[in-house]
Amino acid sequence: MRTQWLFGIHGKSFPRTMWERASAGLETRVVNDQTGRPTYSKDLATAVWQLTERGVRGVLHIANHGQATWFEVAAQVFSRAGRSDLLRACACAEFPRPARRPRYSVLDTTRLEQQLGGGLPSWPQAVDHFLACP
Repeated sequence: MRTQWLFGIHGKSFPRTMWERASAGLETRVVNDQTGRPTYSKDLATAVWQLTERGVRGVLHIANHGQATWFEVAAQVFSRAGRSDLLRACACAEFPRPARRPRYSVLDTTRLEQQLGGGLPSWPQAVDHFLACP
């Protein structure tokens, strides 16, 4: 099973960090030129369980439906916190990293959707469910 941009209720995650920054009233800049598929750990676990029960074998890409930039994910979180005014977009070039990251790394979940008869919930729904957790 391959996934990407994983977030969940335990440990550190991008949506949690964005929520903490928005809640603290911190102005935040987030890159808008890297695109992937955010994945909620709860949705991932449900899919893995269903695939295991069905005896599915081989490599599968598992991620929530849709694609987003890091900025789009942050924008949803800041919006839910009522602090969209604190968020600014920027380019990857403004945040040099030791490891280069691809600008477009959207996983193809076609095989997953065929095996399950549909895909996982959309990433915006997943982020909303995550934010609703106590």
